[in-house]
Amino acid sequence: RRHTRCALVTGVQTCALPISGGTINVTGNVAIDSANTFSQTYGIEVFNTNVTASGVFTYAGASGAYCVSCSNSGTAQLSGSYVSTGTGGGGLLSLTTFTNGIVTMNLTNGTTANSGSTVIFHSSSGSLVVNGSITRTGPGYMIRTNGSGAQSVTINGNVSTSGGVQHVILHERLGGTLTLNGNCFAPTFGSGNQCGIFSNQSNTTIVNGDVTGGSFSGVQNAGVFLSASGATC
Repeated sequence: RRHTRCALVTGVQTCALPISGGTINVTGNVAIDSANTFSQTYGIEVFNTNVTASGVFTYAGASGAYCVSCSNSGTAQLSGSYVSTGTGGGGLLSLTTFTNGIVTMNLTNGTTANSGSTVIFHSSSGSLVVNGSITRTGPGYMIRTNGSGAQSVTINGNVSTSGGVQHVILHERLGGTLTLNGNCFAPTFGSGNQCGIFSNQSNTTIVNGDVTGGSFSGVQNAGVFLSASGATC
C-alpha cells in the first residue's frame, strides 16, 4: 500500500504519478496546468491497480491530456470536484484500455467543465459509474463512449450545459449500454449536428429523466438522436 499527497503535471512531464500493481491512496489535488501542450499526459496513470483519489481535479491544458487514466484491470474510486479551464481535447478521466474493472466517481455538485474538453472519455469494456452532476459553460462533450463490445456506463446525476455544446452525451460504443438516471439539458444548440444525446452505433441508451433544450439553429438538432440501425433508447 502506497500513499502520496499530491500530483502535478507540468508541460514537460508525461506522467506525474504512474502506478502499476497494488493499491494507492491519493489525497490532494491533481492538476494539468496551462503549460501542458502534450497529448497522452496524465496526472495519475493507473495500470492493474486499485486506486482511491480525492481532491480537486483541474484541467487547464491545451491537448488531449487527462487528470486520471486507467488501463487494463483494477478499481478506481474518485471523489471530489472537477474544474476545466483548458482549450484542448482532454479532461477529467480517460478509459482507453480499461478492460476488466470498475471506476466509481463521486462528484460534488457544481463539478464544472468550462471549455472544449471532453470530461469523460470511455473507449474500453470496463464499467463506469458516475455519482453526481456535471455542468459546463462551453462547447465540448460531457461524456463520450467509443469502440465496440460490451460496456456499461451509468450516470446517477444530471448533465447540463449553459452554453453552446457539441453533443452533451456522445454514445458511440457499438454494443454498449449507457444509463442516465437524471436529466440532460442544453439551452442552445448551434449549427450542424448537435444533440442532447447522440447515438451513431447499434447500442442502448436508457434515460430515466428529462432531456430538454432551448433554441435549435442547425440541421439534425435533437434532444435524442438515434442515427444507426439497431440503436435503441
